[in-house]
Amino acid sequence: MQHLQRSKQELEQSLDRLKSDLKLQKILEGELRTQLAQVQHDQQQQRVEAVQSKTKVEQLEGKCRNLAKQNETLKNNACMFEKRVTEMQAKRAELEKDLATERLNSSKQQTRDDFWTGSSKSNEFNDSSATIHSLKVKTASLEREVKSLKRELRSKDEQVGKR
Repeated sequence: MQHLQRSKQELEQSLDRLKSDLKLQKILEGELRTQLAQVQHDQQQQRVEAVQSKTKVEQLEGKCRNLAKQNETLKNNACMFEKRVTEMQAKRAELEKDLATERLNSSKQQTRDDFWTGSSKSNEFNDSSATIHSLKVKTASLEREVKSLKRELRSKDEQVGKR
């Protein structure tokens, strides 16, 4: 009987150990389930963040492409304005040369007229004066246009510099 009693006690102790192990296993299982749920939640969060990051990258790439296009357009405009300024400066130089030639010719003609007629003023001088005045008006107009183009070019350069 003692043997039975000892066996019974051993079985009860084993049963208590098994119950205790079962409780620990349930606690451990609960902790593992909680950890698994957290990991799954974190993975879902990371997927959402990855999609958001991809969208943001695509938006930034689009903005970059648009800025590159704007920059190219501004560069082209600047080149075009520089070319126009150069052309206007060449035109101005040509007109100034023509004006100087006309003044010289007018002065020579006036000197000849004065020599042959003995007069210091003639109708031909008045015609030359009108031509000179016309050239002066054209020169002034071209100078205004060159100034305007320079201001416009400076403005475009500032816009390019700000970007």
